[in-house]
Amino acid sequence: MLFVKKKDFKLSIARYVSLVLVFVLSAGVYILLKCTGAPKSTEISTTQASEESAESVSASEPTVKDGTYSATALGYEGDITVEIVVQNGEVIDVYFTSYDDDEEYKTFSDGLIEAIKADPLGEIDTVSGATFSTRGVLKAYHDALAQAGIEKH
Repeated sequence: MLFVKKKDFKLSIARYVSLVLVFVLSAGVYILLKCTGAPKSTEISTTQASEESAESVSASEPTVKDGTYSATALGYEGDITVEIVVQNGEVIDVYFTSYDDDEEYKTFSDGLIEAIKADPLGEIDTVSGATFSTRGVLKAYHDALAQAGIEKH
């Protein structure tokens, strides 16, 4: 005859109860994140309207200013300052005015500057192995572009 011990029965109930609790808590967290994470439709339309009006203003009057612009951003262990030269509304030169980051990563950053010179408004990504340094170079470069009134798309 097969007998079920009381001990085993209580253990099985405890497993089912804990499983149900985990499921209920997971569902609750999912619903909470789902409800708070999505913007309301009115916020989306307002944002789109403001972006469209900003594009029409920038399209009607040129805001790119010729000159030399400099910006600084943090690299891996120090500041990186990038300077750009804008002439006739285009970037004609990009270089470092100071590089206080780890010298070991400067080679990667120099390569990134060369890629920027080849295509000043192109899509350029950070370099693997020197992510923080090259991210600093790109941030400084984008900040200098913004000072000149150049928008990267």
